[in-house]
Amino acid sequence: MAKIDQLIISSPYVEPKDHWKYNYNKQTFERTPGRRSAGYFIAGQGTNQYNDIGQFIPLPLVNEIRNRVKTWRENNYPGITGITRKLLNH
Repeated sequence: MAKIDQLIISSPYVEPKDHWKYNYNKQTFERTPGRRSAGYFIAGQGTNQYNDIGQFIPLPLVNEIRNRVKTWRENNYPGITGITRKLLNH
């Protein structure tokens, strides 16, 4: 596997611009542009479990919420109170 020199590549304060993606054929991680899709893996049941990353199960509701929050943020948080705006700007 390729060495990951910086495990955390995103800020907790802004939307992620890159993520680590596993290349199964090369058995390496590659830095990939964009936010990764929300989901989880179910462990593989194959005979070669060491190399079997399992099955990815997407979480469509989380991805929908991410898109809605992004739109809300891009539109300058419509519908919020003055206090909430101060907190978000902080």
